[in-house]
Amino acid sequence: MKKVEDADSESKWLLKTFLLPVVIPIIFHHGEEKFTAPTELIELVRVLNGMESFTLNMRGLLFDVTPLKPQDFPDDVELCVLFMVLQAVFSTDVVDQLMAIYRKLRPTLHLPKSKKEWNDSLFYAVTSAKHFTKDKCENLIKQTEKEGVLTMSTSVIDEIYADGIAIGKAEGERSIVLNVLRTRFKKVPKRIETEIKQMNSLIALTSLAVLAATCQTLDEFAEELY
Repeated sequence: MKKVEDADSESKWLLKTFLLPVVIPIIFHHGEEKFTAPTELIELVRVLNGMESFTLNMRGLLFDVTPLKPQDFPDDVELCVLFMVLQAVFSTDVVDQLMAIYRKLRPTLHLPKSKKEWNDSLFYAVTSAKHFTKDKCENLIKQTEKEGVLTMSTSVIDEIYADGIAIGKAEGERSIVLNVLRTRFKKVPKRIETEIKQMNSLIALTSLAVLAATCQTLDEFAEELY
């Protein structure tokens, strides 16, 4: 009986002291220009006259990557590389910025994690940076190959740029994945092709495109796909 009473008292105490979890909206921005849009919710919704005090309002915590300087980047290498590539895709000197990423990762590029970060950064630049032409990409890859670092082959780059106009659309991403696989392995099993054609997530398809360009075998690709 004592245990029942204790449990009941604890339940009442929890109900009296219950609070919703903290909600802090964060606005993460990277682009060609600094962020200038409103950071308060009330500025983005229609508010009825006289109802301002009853309208939900929250101020977003703005994190704008655009104006950051190298000394502002975090010490964590993975986060640092993320911020660097986000800046690079909107930069006119995208090659120099990608080489800075390469130099950042160079001491550990023999490790799978660092190699993936480099391949992901390069692929993101290829598919998103408007100033990163095919010639610039090939020259950058040649520079890294001189140091013994192999990334995407020129045939893979050809396929990505051939379909790059469709970036931002799932259909274009699916086409990139399949064409890269066909270029590297000649024939793509029907079950893999069907699975890819049924995917609509741009994030998932972008990751698959990187995997298609860097995996050693179709079995390795299929293992990650399923």
